[in-house]
Amino acid sequence: MAITYHAGRRIQGLSTDVNTTFEDDFSTDKWTYQGSLNYYASSGMVWNGVTNGTNTNSAVQITTASTSWVLRQKLTVNTFSSNPSSGSVRTAFGISSLNQTSDGEVNQDFLGLILVAQPSGGSSRVFQIAHADAGKATSGDTFASLTLTATTYYVEMIRNNSAGTFTVNLFSDAGYSTPVTNGSKSADISGQTITGLQYLSVKSETVGSPNGTLNGTLNDVEFYDGVIVANSGKPANVQAGSRFEETDTRKMYQYIYD
Repeated sequence: MAITYHAGRRIQGLSTDVNTTFEDDFSTDKWTYQGSLNYYASSGMVWNGVTNGTNTNSAVQITTASTSWVLRQKLTVNTFSSNPSSGSVRTAFGISSLNQTSDGEVNQDFLGLILVAQPSGGSSRVFQIAHADAGKATSGDTFASLTLTATTYYVEMIRNNSAGTFTVNLFSDAGYSTPVTNGSKSADISGQTITGLQYLSVKSETVGSPNGTLNGTLNDVEFYDGVIVANSGKPANVQAGSRFEETDTRKMYQYIYD
């Protein structure tokens, strides 16, 4: 049964209905690329952390996000290295106010996850949470006690306007049910004005002139606008005060997010 809309702000659907604003399994190429190091492939988007100052980014435009949403994506890390005597290699994944022509060093509004291979004895590989308010997309807060490895991560990002938070959760399975140990971090963004988010993005930056690599693939991207629980069956972009009725369970939900 499809989700249906009725008078009096009544919305009906099944508990199993899924309402995504945007989804991409990379069966076709929907993204735009700056430079040649990020590109479409059968395995998904191939992304590269660039080390020579070249602007290498990717983006796809969606409807401007509301103040509560969920972004999920399958992120595979293949190789990474950094010259211990030079700078770090960084790549950010998330949603930005600017498209692919602006890299991670340009001031922008951005929420997302950053992968970092940095020169701490040549062995420091970390995750960071990005919450830029007219700042760099590739600068954020480091996850405690979590080291980047060459594997596949299932990344869930949640902006919760009611709580004033942005959260990144890492999982090891496609069902987003098995959390990665120490793979969750939240940021208080209640005091920030992060607006105009309309480009799902991959943005790279190099600090200094490192001799290193950071690359992998991106696939199975899902964006749910107007909700804080993915696959909840609740509709997106509806008026506050709307009521969602699950016709199979008879449960009712009141839409309260801005």
